[in-house]
Amino acid sequence: MGHIYEGYGASVEIVDDGIIIRRKGLASFTLHGLKGEKRIPFASISAVQFKPANLLTSGYIQFSIAGGVESKGGLLAATKDENSVLFKGGRQNRIFEQLRDNVEAGLRLARKPATAAATITKAEELEKLAGLLDRGLLTREEFDSQKAALLS
Repeated sequence: MGHIYEGYGASVEIVDDGIIIRRKGLASFTLHGLKGEKRIPFASISAVQFKPANLLTSGYIQFSIAGGVESKGGLLAATKDENSVLFKGGRQNRIFEQLRDNVEAGLRLARKPATAAATITKAEELEKLAGLLDRGLLTREEFDSQKAALLS
């Protein structure tokens, strides 16, 4: 992680828990003002839209934010969207495809359930079952059956 992808008037950096969009240059200032950097956690990104550049138009990558309202008007609207970064064709198409793939991988990791939380939940459930057994509310057979089901 920590790789920076340079676009037109902005760059995107992938960090451990998300992305950082940094604006630069006069064109970016004209469209976005002095917004500085924008950090977006992977957990907040609901989708990544990618349009490759061609001979006539620039390409763009757009990060949709859960609960956000992103522009849906194609390239012209993407130029004004603070969650979009424009890029030119050729080599940059491949570089920004790699960015898209890396962000999507980060999204998959962010959406995986935490293994430690699942283990704690099972341990807590076993403690509850043991307590029920100790109080005589479960038979040994019922306890063993519930424990086997929980651990399988």
